[in-house]
Amino acid sequence: MALTVFLDSNVFFSIAYSGPERSRSYLLFELEKKGRLRLYISELVFRETAVNLRLKRPEQEPFLKKLLSRLSILPDQPLGLPQLRFLPLQDRLILETAISNGLQFFLTGNRRHFGPLYGRKIKDTRVLSPAEFLHRRFGGKDAKD
Repeated sequence: MALTVFLDSNVFFSIAYSGPERSRSYLLFELEKKGRLRLYISELVFRETAVNLRLKRPEQEPFLKKLLSRLSILPDQPLGLPQLRFLPLQDRLILETAISNGLQFFLTGNRRHFGPLYGRKIKDTRVLSPAEFLHRRFGGKDAKD
Protein backbone atom coordinates (compact mmCIF):
# COMPACT_ATOMS: atom_id res chain seq x y z
CA MET A 1 0.00 0.00 0.00
CA ALA A 2 1.35 3.41 -0.98
CA LEU A 3 2.19 5.92 1.72
CA THR A 4 0.35 9.25 1.54
CA VAL A 5 2.73 12.21 1.59
CA PHE A 6 2.02 15.94 1.57
CA LEU A 7 4.74 18.28 0.29
CA ASP A 8 5.09 21.71 1.90
CA SER A 9 5.77 24.68 -0.39
CA ASN A 10 9.51 24.77 0.28
CA VAL A 11 9.93 21.10 -0.64
CA PHE A 12 7.82 21.31 -3.80
CA PHE A 13 9.47 24.58 -4.86
CA SER A 14 12.96 23.16 -4.27
CA ILE A 15 12.24 20.15 -6.48
CA ALA A 16 10.74 22.31 -9.25
CA TYR A 17 13.55 24.88 -9.01
CA SER A 18 16.44 22.40 -8.94
CA GLY A 19 15.16 19.73 -11.32
CA PRO A 20 15.58 15.98 -11.03
CA GLU A 21 19.37 16.00 -11.39
CA ARG A 22 20.08 18.43 -8.53
CA SER A 23 17.26 17.86 -6.05
CA ARG A 24 17.68 15.07 -3.51
CA SER A 25 13.96 15.36 -2.72
CA TYR A 26 13.14 14.41 -6.32
CA LEU A 27 13.56 10.85 -5.04
CA LEU A 28 10.01 11.28 -3.70
CA PHE A 29 8.75 11.43 -7.29
CA GLU A 30 10.82 8.37 -8.18
CA LEU A 31 9.12 6.50 -5.33
CA GLU A 32 5.76 7.82 -6.52
CA LYS A 33 6.51 6.47 -10.01
CA LYS A 34 7.13 3.02 -8.47
CA GLY A 35 3.80 3.15 -6.64
CA ARG A 36 5.40 3.44 -3.18
CA LEU A 37 3.98 6.94 -2.46
CA ARG A 38 1.00 9.06 -3.33
CA LEU A 39 2.00 12.73 -3.33
CA TYR A 40 -0.21 15.68 -2.46
CA ILE A 41 -0.02 19.45 -2.24
CA SER A 42 -2.67 22.05 -1.48
CA GLU A 43 -4.00 24.89 -3.60
CA LEU A 44 -1.95 27.32 -1.48
CA VAL A 45 1.24 25.27 -1.98
CA PHE A 46 0.59 25.28 -5.73
CA ARG A 47 0.04 29.06 -5.84
CA GLU A 48 3.14 29.82 -3.73
CA THR A 49 5.31 27.52 -5.82
CA ALA A 50 4.03 28.75 -9.18
CA VAL A 51 4.49 32.42 -8.28
CA ASN A 52 7.97 31.97 -6.82
CA LEU A 53 9.14 29.79 -9.70
CA ARG A 54 7.85 32.30 -12.25
CA LEU A 55 9.83 35.04 -10.48
CA LYS A 56 13.04 33.13 -9.76
CA ARG A 57 13.38 30.49 -12.47
CA PRO A 58 10.70 30.75 -15.18
CA GLU A 59 12.53 28.30 -17.46
CA GLN A 60 11.54 25.56 -14.96
CA GLU A 61 7.78 26.07 -15.49
CA PRO A 62 7.50 23.14 -17.97
CA PHE A 63 9.10 20.88 -15.36
CA LEU A 64 6.62 22.16 -12.75
CA LYS A 65 3.78 21.15 -15.07
CA LYS A 66 5.27 17.63 -15.33
CA LEU A 67 5.44 17.38 -11.55
CA LEU A 68 1.85 18.56 -11.20
CA SER A 69 0.66 15.71 -13.40
CA ARG A 70 2.05 13.25 -10.84
CA LEU A 71 0.34 14.48 -7.69
CA SER A 72 -3.03 15.59 -6.37
CA ILE A 73 -3.91 19.16 -5.42
CA LEU A 74 -6.19 19.34 -2.37
CA PRO A 75 -8.46 22.26 -1.51
CA ASP A 76 -7.21 24.28 1.46
CA GLN A 77 -9.00 23.13 4.63
CA PRO A 78 -8.49 25.01 7.89
CA LEU A 79 -9.23 23.09 11.09
CA GLY A 80 -8.42 25.67 13.74
CA LEU A 81 -6.34 23.25 15.80
CA PRO A 82 -5.31 25.03 19.00
CA GLN A 83 -1.92 23.24 19.22
CA LEU A 84 -0.94 24.85 15.89
CA ARG A 85 -1.73 28.47 16.87
CA PHE A 86 1.98 29.25 17.14
CA LEU A 87 2.41 28.74 13.36
CA PRO A 88 2.05 31.61 10.89
CA LEU A 89 -1.41 31.56 9.30
CA GLN A 90 -0.37 30.20 5.88
CA ASP A 91 1.83 27.48 7.39
CA ARG A 92 -1.02 26.48 9.69
CA LEU A 93 -3.45 26.29 6.76
CA ILE A 94 -1.07 24.12 4.73
CA LEU A 95 -0.44 21.68 7.61
CA GLU A 96 -4.13 21.56 8.55
CA THR A 97 -4.99 20.66 4.96
CA ALA A 98 -2.72 17.61 5.20
CA ILE A 99 -4.18 16.69 8.60
CA SER A 100 -7.81 17.15 7.52
CA ASN A 101 -7.22 14.77 4.60
CA GLY A 102 -5.72 12.12 6.90
CA LEU A 103 -2.39 12.01 5.07
CA GLN A 104 0.31 10.00 6.79
CA PHE A 105 3.22 12.41 6.33
CA PHE A 106 3.75 16.15 6.04
CA LEU A 107 7.21 16.91 4.64
CA THR A 108 8.76 20.32 5.17
CA GLY A 109 12.22 21.80 5.19
CA ASN A 110 11.00 24.83 7.16
CA ARG A 111 12.72 24.20 10.49
CA ARG A 112 12.13 27.77 11.64
CA HIS A 113 8.37 27.38 11.79
CA PHE A 114 7.82 23.61 11.90
CA GLY A 115 10.90 22.61 13.91
CA PRO A 116 8.95 22.05 17.17
CA LEU A 117 6.69 19.62 15.30
CA TYR A 118 9.41 17.50 13.63
CA GLY A 119 8.88 13.86 14.44
CA ARG A 120 5.50 14.54 16.06
CA LYS A 121 2.21 13.10 14.93
CA ILE A 122 -0.88 15.29 14.81
CA LYS A 123 -3.94 13.11 14.42
CA ASP A 124 -2.79 10.73 11.61
CA THR A 125 -0.11 13.02 10.14
CA ARG A 126 3.59 12.89 11.09
CA VAL A 127 5.72 15.99 10.42
CA LEU A 128 9.21 15.28 9.04
CA SER A 129 11.90 16.76 6.85
CA PRO A 130 12.21 15.06 3.45
CA ALA A 131 15.63 13.68 4.43
CA GLU A 132 14.32 12.24 7.70
CA PHE A 133 11.31 10.71 5.94
CA LEU A 134 13.49 9.06 3.28
CA HIS A 135 15.93 7.80 5.90
CA ARG A 136 13.24 6.43 8.23
CA ARG A 137 11.09 4.83 5.54
CA PHE A 138 13.54 3.79 2.83
CA GLY A 139 17.08 3.78 4.22
CA GLY A 140 19.02 2.23 7.06
CA LYS A 141 18.32 -0.98 8.90
CA ASP A 142 15.40 0.30 10.95
CA ALA A 143 13.61 1.62 7.87
CA LYS A 144 9.93 0.75 7.80
CA ASP A 145 8.26 -0.01 4.50
